[in-house]
Amino acid sequence: MRIFLLFHFCLWLAAAGASDAATRLQVSECIGSHGERVFSDADCGADHVREWSLALPPSAPRIPEPVAERPPNRRQSRSRRPAQAADRGDSFQCTAGGQSWYQHSPCRGKGEQGEPVRQSRVTRQHACREIARPAALLRDGSQRDERAGPYARATGRDPCR
Repeated sequence: MRIFLLFHFCLWLAAAGASDAATRLQVSECIGSHGERVFSDADCGADHVREWSLALPPSAPRIPEPVAERPPNRRQSRSRRPAQAADRGDSFQCTAGGQSWYQHSPCRGKGEQGEPVRQSRVTRQHACREIARPAALLRDGSQRDERAGPYARATGRDPCR
């Protein structure tokens, strides 16, 4: 109840601060009909508890206008999307040297013996299912699967959710 009254008092102070005509604010504390504290700029009569004379708060600083973003470069806007960029619902199966693993971003680098990594696009659902399978531990390369850690799962950044 006190927080509610204090909030209304602060709101009233802010509204009173919008008026530049007065330099001081007279506030009366009264007892309401249910025994609660009530703050008002009007005199309460017999229920009057105390009165304050407050200086008005300074005006709020002006917020600068947002700066408009630069338009995109024409060359960049005409360029095609790179072939390896992933859609939101796509993942990749990467293979190299007899190993196979799944990740949610395009495959990069080389295999363990320097052989090139090949990738094939799969659905996100398929990759998540293969990563979560108990039998995935038997698949060579499963240790390279892209799994979300505890922080990513707790903050909702797990791509498999």
